[in-house]
Amino acid sequence: SQNPNLILVWAQDNPALEGIDLSNGNNEALTTFFGNRSPLLSCVQVDNLANIPNSWAIDEMVTSYSEDCQF
Repeated sequence: SQNPNLILVWAQDNPALEGIDLSNGNNEALTTFFGNRSPLLSCVQVDNLANIPNSWAIDEMVTSYSEDCQF
């Protein structure tokens, strides 16, 4: 995303979603992300792996965070 004002992204229950780019230079403002129950979601691209909020929801068995998902 190029929007540094994002505070919420709802992408859960999306059976076709394979990856999502949340890197926007301001992930600290993005307090809520739902990507769970999206069985093909394999990579969530973020600004900094050290600053991922605990409130973000993913299925950790199939999804990982990365600073370069190579989309």
